[in-house]
Amino acid sequence: MTHFLNTPAARSLNIAQVLRLSDEEAFAVFQRVRFAANGGAPFCPACGCAKVYTLAETPVRWKCSACRKKFSVTSGTIFHSRKLAIRDYLAVIALFCNGVKGTSALQMSRDMNINPKSAFVLLHKLREAMGAEIATGDELTGTVEIDGAYVGKGPKPANRKADRATGALSTPSGKLSLSRASAAATRGLGSLGVRPTRSRQSASMSHRERPCTLTKARPGTSCTPASR
Repeated sequence: MTHFLNTPAARSLNIAQVLRLSDEEAFAVFQRVRFAANGGAPFCPACGCAKVYTLAETPVRWKCSACRKKFSVTSGTIFHSRKLAIRDYLAVIALFCNGVKGTSALQMSRDMNINPKSAFVLLHKLREAMGAEIATGDELTGTVEIDGAYVGKGPKPANRKADRATGALSTPSGKLSLSRASAAATRGLGSLGVRPTRSRQSASMSHRERPCTLTKARPGTSCTPASR
């Protein structure tokens, strides 16, 4: 199965195509996307009336025949009260969407020759708009591809070598030996209904408590475990 990023559909929005647009063509593209619900024809963002009048102004603005309010192609969007050209905003969207590993504000400021603070705010506006669209949309269905991630790495070691954990377990009263810790773990498994195996039983017993069954007793000796 071919990955989506390797298909021609992933190149539908590219920076080369955006930079070749003139101001009029960029405005037409933005208008077609902004008023896509009405087939690209402008409508009032305040009341939704589709009967509007085009004003003799630059940049182009319209006036609603119902509520008599004036609006532009960026009214009611995250680009309201814009300072950049429409083509620059389309270029920012193309760079942001095509950046698979993300696009930083400093990189965007260098690419578009804008202030880093302006790039920071603009990128956050795009992320907020994408998040609002995902929150109000339907759940993902079908084949969904996501990137894997590893969360958590265990306890972070202490900065001082003396404070780092060693082979013994720390307790409020001091240090607990490994044999006692193994015995405590065995008792905990027993309370949960888990029967410890022979290896766990032998690990919970100290060296003096183990029976002398592994070696042959010499004459004159006994296999009785030594008392504590």
